[in-house]
Amino acid sequence: MKKKLNYLLFIPIFSIVLIFGNTSCKDETDCKMEILVKNFSDTTVVVPYAKIHIHQNDIDIRGNANASGIYEHTFALEAIVNVEAKDSIITDTTVTPPAYILLIGEASIRLKPGETVKKTIFVK
Repeated sequence: MKKKLNYLLFIPIFSIVLIFGNTSCKDETDCKMEILVKNFSDTTVVVPYAKIHIHQNDIDIRGNANASGIYEHTFALEAIVNVEAKDSIITDTTVTPPAYILLIGEASIRLKPGETVKKTIFVK
C-alpha cells in the first residue's frame, strides 16, 4: 500500500517538473550590426564620430560613430542594407570659412538573424 502511495505522489510531481522543465527556447531573431570606420589612406587610423547613414527602401537610419570609430545598431529582422560613412577634415584654417575635405565610404551589409555582423568601412 505504501509503495502505491509513493507511485501516486511521483506521477503529479513528475508531471509538474516535465511541464515547467520543458520550456522551449525562443530563437534569437535580432540582427546586430557593428560598423568600424577607418581612414583609407592609413588603415590603422580610425575615424571618430563619423556620420553614419543606413538606408534601403523604407529603412533610413542616421547616427554617429563613437570615439573609437564604432557604430552599433540592432534590427528586428534580417535585411540587406546600404551603409554610408562620412567625415570632414579641415585642410586650411587661414581662410574664412575654413576649407574642408569630405571623406566618404560606402558598403552593403547583409544582416543575419541571431548574429552580429561586423564590417569595416574605409572613407577616402
